[in-house]
Amino acid sequence: MIKIEKLENEIFGPVDLTLESGQGLVVRGASGSGKTRFMRGVADLDETRGEVIVDDMARSEMPAFEWRRLVRFVPADSHWWYERVGEHFERSDGLIRDMEQLGLKPAQLNQPVSELSTGEKQRLAFLRAIADKPKVLL
Repeated sequence: MIKIEKLENEIFGPVDLTLESGQGLVVRGASGSGKTRFMRGVADLDETRGEVIVDDMARSEMPAFEWRRLVRFVPADSHWWYERVGEHFERSDGLIRDMEQLGLKPAQLNQPVSELSTGEKQRLAFLRAIADKPKVLL
């Protein structure tokens, strides 16, 4: 469960909402309306006022790096810090299976990130984000 209480900054809010485990939410609005800033605020990547609670654990009561293990944000354009795709992942049979389910080829692990299409980068960023099983995916 995620509970958001009076979350706001200079662009959006205040936002109050509760989602039970397994529920999803679509955030939509005009360009510049604060959708990304809202999600970055939930993930504790941007400064906000208010509180976010996941399974009785409050964002304000833990270091940001611990919170970001629970709440993962996948932006439209993810950052890649190593040259090759495989350097971003711990190799496992599960990774290969997940790649294939998303229409990716295991051989792409040896490919330079710079050669990937935008869609391939987005699917790989999603796999990278769920690798350690966060409680919330944004």
